[in-house]
Amino acid sequence: MRAILFAIVPLLALGILCAAYAGSPDGHPLEKCGVIAKINGKETSVVLPSLHVIEQTAQAGPFVLPADAPPGVSAVECGRRSPIPAENDYKVLKAGFPFYIVAPDGRVSVLELSNGRLQASTQDGEFTSAEISQIQAYLNKAQEHFNASAPDANAKK
Repeated sequence: MRAILFAIVPLLALGILCAAYAGSPDGHPLEKCGVIAKINGKETSVVLPSLHVIEQTAQAGPFVLPADAPPGVSAVECGRRSPIPAENDYKVLKAGFPFYIVAPDGRVSVLELSNGRLQASTQDGEFTSAEISQIQAYLNKAQEHFNASAPDANAKK
């Protein structure tokens, strides 16, 4: 089964994360991550210094939100140097969360699961043809991993 590359979905509140990524003291962090959660009835972006998606998904086992994540998480988001997904980002989707990758130029990659198929889209900008090729290759490889492994027992319902 091949993954599909889609374009344009509604943008959620990612401004706080962009600011956290851009304002990092080291100037070049691997990523700054957070979640989107319903707080006081509103979808809110919450930066979580304890959340490191690249690090956490590189380990064996499923992706799990850190203990300090607020209740009502609807998505995971990370500011990164590139909108191209990292090797194991699909584990975030297996855990039941869409995943937003915010590039320094403000473009946003959105990874989602639809009817068992991984898909990617962009917001606030477009992918270059080279990025489209890289993202499609990622989706195809990640779909194979996704299909080969059992669903996570603790996936969000």
